[in-house]
Amino acid sequence: LGTAIRVAVTGTGAVPTAPVALSDGSYTPTIKVTDTAGNSNTTVNGTAFTVDTAKPVVTLTQDTIKNTANAVVKSTELGTVYLVKSTVAVTDLASIINSSDNLWNSATISTANTNTNLAATGLVDGTYKAYAVDAAGNLSLMSSNSVVIDTSPPKVTGISISSATGIQNSRLNVGDVVYVTM
Repeated sequence: LGTAIRVAVTGTGAVPTAPVALSDGSYTPTIKVTDTAGNSNTTVNGTAFTVDTAKPVVTLTQDTIKNTANAVVKSTELGTVYLVKSTVAVTDLASIINSSDNLWNSATISTANTNTNLAATGLVDGTYKAYAVDAAGNLSLMSSNSVVIDTSPPKVTGISISSATGIQNSRLNVGDVVYVTM
């Protein structure tokens, strides 16, 4: 039951008479040979297989973190999620894993649709997007949100006293409350 694929048998092998596109799902092929006289052999079951062309959907929690922290990711399918610097042109899995190690990290997704920590260890400062790859090798679109990795301390360029209570003669005294603007 299912999709029938007719095969023409020649002296050198069998060739499908027309290509057949299978939709996503599980299949167990059965083989039945019938000659031109209408004689059939016993039906033989083949090895079961699954067709999976659906891309997983990846989610990344928007955040700014140090490279010693974790990004929070989620995928709709089991597989691996990659945190990739936005300067990497991602077209397939190879474009991720063949880029410099300090531009991407990964985490295994062992439970679908569950928040998973993805370590940012060793990544350089910048903006990162997430991509998921499922068990069939389908690559997701990039996440809509991003994570910024920032390891630089803030720079103070100036300090001014915006107000203070208790100032006498333009001087601060012990116990005065000072409000500072940076």
